[in-house]
Amino acid sequence: MREFDVQYWLGLGWLTGPIFGKELRVSSRRRRHYVIRSLYVSLLVVIMSFVWVGAMRYDQMSAYQSGELAEVGRIVTMLVTWSQFLLCQVVAGVMLSTAISDEIYNKTLGVLMTTPISGLQIVAGKLLSKLLQCILLVGVSLPILATVRVFGGIPWAYVLSSVCITLSMSVWVGSLSLFFSISQRKAYVVIIQTIVALGMLFALIPFLVFWFLDQFLRIQEQKWLPLFLISNPYAMMAFATQWLMSPRAMTSSVVKYWPWHCAILLAGSGLLLSWCTVRVRKVALRQIAGNTDAVKLPSHKTMRATQGRRSWLLRHMGNWPVLWKDLRTPVLGGKTRFRRILNWCIIAGTLILVYVAIGVEGGFSQRDMHAVMSCLYTILAALLTIVITATPITSEKEARSWPILLGTAQTDWRILASKWLAMFRWSLPVWGLLFGHLAVFTLCGFIHPAVLILMLPVALGVINLLLGTGLYWSARMRRTTTAVVCNFTVPLMLWAVIPVVWVMMVEISRMSDNGLEVYMSWNPFFQAGSVVDGCARRGGLLKFYLIGGTQNVWETLQLVWQGCCVYSVIGFGFAWRAMQLFRRRIF
Repeated sequence: MREFDVQYWLGLGWLTGPIFGKELRVSSRRRRHYVIRSLYVSLLVVIMSFVWVGAMRYDQMSAYQSGELAEVGRIVTMLVTWSQFLLCQVVAGVMLSTAISDEIYNKTLGVLMTTPISGLQIVAGKLLSKLLQCILLVGVSLPILATVRVFGGIPWAYVLSSVCITLSMSVWVGSLSLFFSISQRKAYVVIIQTIVALGMLFALIPFLVFWFLDQFLRIQEQKWLPLFLISNPYAMMAFATQWLMSPRAMTSSVVKYWPWHCAILLAGSGLLLSWCTVRVRKVALRQIAGNTDAVKLPSHKTMRATQGRRSWLLRHMGNWPVLWKDLRTPVLGGKTRFRRILNWCIIAGTLILVYVAIGVEGGFSQRDMHAVMSCLYTILAALLTIVITATPITSEKEARSWPILLGTAQTDWRILASKWLAMFRWSLPVWGLLFGHLAVFTLCGFIHPAVLILMLPVALGVINLLLGTGLYWSARMRRTTTAVVCNFTVPLMLWAVIPVVWVMMVEISRMSDNGLEVYMSWNPFFQAGSVVDGCARRGGLLKFYLIGGTQNVWETLQLVWQGCCVYSVIGFGFAWRAMQLFRRRIF
């Protein structure tokens, strides 16, 4: 018996439990995990091929090619480590977005707590089983990193530090997503909350803290830089990469601080998982007692107060009940009015602090600041729009209401139009930060009013494209999590993969880059930065740099509307295809 106990404790069975084994068996049978690994390997092969062909040209001397091997090895290593660093975070955050909420709303969490399985085993089993996919992705890239080291110039310390930082950050992102999944049923809400939390923890809060230390306490950068490296994984990876590309720079900082950084991330993840264990137990006890909090009936007073307003809405919507229902269901925000107000207060307070810091530095009169902020707001709005627009049909499938909806008198076209209009309405608030920034500084005289007219087609084209792709993947997939992940594919192909591949082909073949300039001029993020940069000029005529030269307002307006029309046509095509799948993929 004693030998069995030793084997039990050494095998970590007390931590994982049967939940871990069950999740492993389920995960091994899911097609999407094989697809993710296949796409990742294909991406690595493409990266290595382009870098190798670009560096090892046949018309070069063999001695020169031998000298280029070390540089090729460093570039490939940098691209592989950053790819796995970012991809593992996405995989961990998305896969754990429904880890606990599925058990809560399927009424199985209370049953699990009546078994010998503890709350710690439930939480740890869910986390470790999903993180195994991240470990497999890292394991796939390790042979490539080991092979590239033969070229020279790549220290093992960088490979080890990048792998440890990637795994520790994946644990932290997964723990954060699992924590939010306890209180949120919808996967996309958990993903949005995780993105916002990461942005605040590793971008906004460090910016405000170190700005305060520099402006008011007059602490030099050399003193707070170690704290910044220890607390920020993105900064640690950036400094480690700089050390790889320039071995003489900051060697001691990277080698000295990355173990402490990983230890802090793992300790924070442990504390967060402990809190998750306590919350899971409380939720399970409430579920056993019969209080699921899944459906809360309104009081008679509330029903009497809203009866007239709701009946007026029903009469106003007429033959559009699906649109009425989707407009009445909030996509973002808390479950109660107090939580929604609290969320908006936190966002407003954070923005005020950021703009105060920028104003103290005199950044309001700098056009580069407005261009950078506009690009950041556009990227954030596009990310949130991708998540929101991939949910309208999969949420119906998960609630088992999609077959009922198809059995009503509503036509496919009316259902599609209702979903499109509802998601369009819920996508508008996430673009409020961009247009709010432009409107405020236009009134203050820092930006020309033409920026609002020029930015409108940019935002409209992105929304229409993402609405179409979101409806397509939502109609094709059964789960919201899968639809959200797939909805990233089209934007990534249009705005990241194709430009990168095109640039590599231009460098390899030495062909003209005129077509690339035209294609990049339709990139919405490039358009946002160029439009705001041109409108933030003081005095003289407005000039915009988009297609290898300067354009006036009329030429720029024509260009952004062309991009809007192209993206809208692509979005409408995806939406039409989604309508064809309504009655083919019902369950």
